Amino acid sequence: MLPTTAAEAMRPLPAGYRALFGRLLRAGRADDRIRAMWLSGSLGRGVADAGSDLDVVLAVAADSFDEFAASWRDWLGRVTPTVLARELPGMPGSWYSLTPSCLRLDVVTERAGAAHPTAPGRRLLVLDKDGAAAHSTAQPDGAGPDPGRLLEITEEFLRQQAIFPAAVVARADWLLGVVGVQAVQQLLYELYVEANRPLPPMGVKQWSAKLTAEQRRILAGLPGPTASRDGVLPAMRAAATAFRRAATQILDHAGVPWPAQLDRAVLRYQESELGWTGARGSVAAGGEGPLRGGPGIRVAVFCGSSPIRRPDYAAAAAEVGRCLARAGIGLVYGGASVGLMGVLANAALDGGGEVIGVIPGSLFPAEVPHSGLSRLEVVGSMHERKARMAELADGFVALPGGLGTLDELFEVLTWRQLGLHAKPIVLLDVAGFWDRLEGLLDALAQDGLVPAGSVPGLLRADCPEELVRLLRAS
Repeated sequence: MLPTTAAEAMRPLPAGYRALFGRLLRAGRADDRIRAMWLSGSLGRGVADAGSDLDVVLAVAADSFDEFAASWRDWLGRVTPTVLARELPGMPGSWYSLTPSCLRLDVVTERAGAAHPTAPGRRLLVLDKDGAAAHSTAQPDGAGPDPGRLLEITEEFLRQQAIFPAAVVARADWLLGVVGVQAVQQLLYELYVEANRPLPPMGVKQWSAKLTAEQRRILAGLPGPTASRDGVLPAMRAAATAFRRAATQILDHAGVPWPAQLDRAVLRYQESELGWTGARGSVAAGGEGPLRGGPGIRVAVFCGSSPIRRPDYAAAAAEVGRCLARAGIGLVYGGASVGLMGVLANAALDGGGEVIGVIPGSLFPAEVPHSGLSRLEVVGSMHERKARMAELADGFVALPGGLGTLDELFEVLTWRQLGLHAKPIVLLDVAGFWDRLEGLLDALAQDGLVPAGSVPGLLRADCPEELVRLLRAS
């Protein structure tokens, strides 16, 4: 409910603001040039809290406006001392200021009787001399998303993506790269906010309140860049992937044509300069289903990201990647560039295969996301990673790995046993790695804890070629 009195509107603010407002109101009453005064911003909208500013609009008599605009500092000095006071650019007689106790007073000044107010939005009238307010009414808050603004944000994102290879990567200016990643994250925020209009009444600095829970999750999950190649490149790839996925959906929903010519030019440039061959696919697919021109089926491969100690495990992972690529089977995996994950992905990419990585943003420092994938999807948690990999895959393969690999394997085994899917699950045996697991499963079966014989749907392959045959046959 909107406030009806100044006291009601000011109640959430600290006591110092109420005293400051009292002095401001008395100064306005005593000055014949000031014909009306409103509380604006979050105060006018009725959504102020302890972090809000004191936002005020003054209507100054038209014949006194220029005089007031030239001497506003003197007028402000009679209201309160300040440690900072600056005029708002292009708005004579309007200012933002900070008092010695760090109270924030922002004032917009407009001509009394102006047909179009300088500061549109909801206002609460607190002073009105001879009906001046009737001629200085505020415009209502905006309606839905502005298609032109949505396109402008998207084109600015693409422009910045075109700058990134030369200005950041070629110069190895990783501090600038940090700024570039943050700029893309800011553009994604602005895109979300514009898409969410009309917004409920709120203050300008109520940042997170303008987003949906899912949008907050996506932005919070994006990795913060550090000033190094390994810090900037994965973070930029993740931010750009998130922006593209959101922008394609938002522009389509708003009926705004995608800037295809600009996009193709940027993608070709990034591919030639950075080797980012996957960006085009991520846009074409919108993050769902097989990519256009891509393989008919995909498999999720579970394996480790820890440092490799067994060359035979690495050789097997590389051969699996090559075999999947030769067979036209897309690879879905955990998105890392290190350990067996990195070996697997690089081999599939070198063979021309489609490779989709799914990684929680919280794991970026440890697992070092791969920067050259067909698509990298950043999710909010380990649970979301497993669910998304299962959603994308038509079957599952487990290579040698640690607790994470076992966790992923047993989850899809459990889902299969419960009838939640009927997808094949294949263990690639390397030097008898899975013998001990099968011994455990046999013991569980003897105790009646799992079905007799083998677990339904669990297959075993002795080499990558047999693995592909089992996947094809299933």
